[in-house]
Amino acid sequence: MFPTMSEPTVASVRRFIKAVAYTGRYVYGRKHWRRVLAGGDPVPSHRPVGQFIELTEHHEGYISYDKYVENQKILAMNHRTRRHSQLGPGAALLQGISRCGLHGTVMSVYYTVRARGRHWGLRCIGEYIRGGEQCVSVPGRAIEEVVVQAILDRLDVCIVDEARRLWKQERGDWRRRHAGIAAEVRQQEAKVARLVRLIADESEMRPNLSEMLKDEAERETKVLDALKARAAQQEDAPDPFTDARWEELLRLCEARAAIWHAATTTDQDRKQLIRILVSAVVVEHVDPELIRVRVEWSDGTPARLLEIRRTPYFHRVIWEMHEAGANVDRIVAGLGVMGARTQQGRAWSKETVIRTIAILKNRGT
Repeated sequence: MFPTMSEPTVASVRRFIKAVAYTGRYVYGRKHWRRVLAGGDPVPSHRPVGQFIELTEHHEGYISYDKYVENQKILAMNHRTRRHSQLGPGAALLQGISRCGLHGTVMSVYYTVRARGRHWGLRCIGEYIRGGEQCVSVPGRAIEEVVVQAILDRLDVCIVDEARRLWKQERGDWRRRHAGIAAEVRQQEAKVARLVRLIADESEMRPNLSEMLKDEAERETKVLDALKARAAQQEDAPDPFTDARWEELLRLCEARAAIWHAATTTDQDRKQLIRILVSAVVVEHVDPELIRVRVEWSDGTPARLLEIRRTPYFHRVIWEMHEAGANVDRIVAGLGVMGARTQQGRAWSKETVIRTIAILKNRGT
């Protein structure tokens, strides 16, 4: 029987990537598929290690076990569930991690083409599939801008200094642990050497005692080999983070905005970077003037609440200032202090304010 070739599928590639056998390990009995095929219940995923066989160096692997673990983390970061989805090929940076605060489900992305370019938004379908109404729809780019700014604010020099302190602390702890293993190796070497001397002394005078000492020396030698193997796995490698690299990292953090907006940074790169730091962006409140979102960080630190003021909010501010007697220059200056932007993402100008006031007058505001 000859193997047949076929086009790869998502399922076959997933099985290939998740198979631990390609790391050189042999595992048997973890799932017990024979019992499942016979009509039994599947084994839970948290099955204890002692209830299946695992040989760590059974054969030569295609990839290392560390690389395998890294692949599984990437798969977990991009898996699809009710509250989480994949990256997607489009330009929407929050695809797959934006959620509706009311329904708790992933918001879908929709794209439209307008005169000024491509536009995208986030939509919660609510109860639409069950015959009900859709929930909310929010502009994607406006939310992305405040979320990205919150991420860049987190990547400041203080974070790098704290990471450097923790790294040095971990290196010190490792050296202390390694010193303990080295002391155990020296003690075991002295023990084996003493047994060897006793065997040499008793080999001619008391042969029976010599044989017992040889058995004990063999056992202690195996213990010594195991200790040496542990020590070899924990050899003190040179610190990859030299002072020069820390300084380089500080410079990169200072230029984080330039790196983020660089032409060489793709949308897929930005999506992955966002997912490293952010686990979810929850849209909690939507009304004509305000959108409130909650950014949940992947490291478990307290979430950050962000507010996006929409165009009707600034229309109301403009009209109230106009009714209070403020001139156009003062209105523009006030909007600039607030960081207001037009619907096209530009700063408010005198012409835009004058045109907006005229429109609002015609509406009878």
